[in-house]
Amino acid sequence: MDLSFVEPKTVFLIAHLIGLAFGVGGALISDLLFMKSMRDGRIDTTEMNFLVLGSNCVTFGLLLMIASGIGLFSLNPEAYLVSQKFLAKMTVVGVLTVNGILFHLLHIPTLVIWSKGMLSPEEFGRRRFGFLASGVVSIVSWCTALTLGAFKILPLSYGMILGVYASALVIGIFIGVLLIDRLIPYAKKAS
Repeated sequence: MDLSFVEPKTVFLIAHLIGLAFGVGGALISDLLFMKSMRDGRIDTTEMNFLVLGSNCVTFGLLLMIASGIGLFSLNPEAYLVSQKFLAKMTVVGVLTVNGILFHLLHIPTLVIWSKGMLSPEEFGRRRFGFLASGVVSIVSWCTALTLGAFKILPLSYGMILGVYASALVIGIFIGVLLIDRLIPYAKKAS
């Protein structure tokens, strides 16, 4: 079977889109599941397992997107290095990476401890803003990466793109703070 028609760019692009789908889909589902789980102020073991699964989907998507992105970059580094859109997308992916690392180091362990009933409601309540901010950063960043990837040409400077991105983050966190009691109610003792 002759596969000479398959170009490396196509393979990298398909992998990139699959990574993006896992990342965006996993982030949206995880955030919705977290908010639904917190309606009763508790996270049971089953809900925790689904949250970890969603987080792992996001991690897989991010890693696949980074690996395939490196492949795409290697095909034409000169063009990518002068692209304002590409540089902005790399900044957003950097933010996603840092947010993901912090989520796995800080939030997942807190949720596991909470689901086992080993964290006071007061302590969990003090950590609500961290969950909220991380969720906003995740959703806004994934949607920004998706949007930047969808435009073949974007006649905006790096600074303008990041200005819009930063504004979306600030607005998202502001709305989240206004709605925090509805989104992440003060927790009840896990049981």
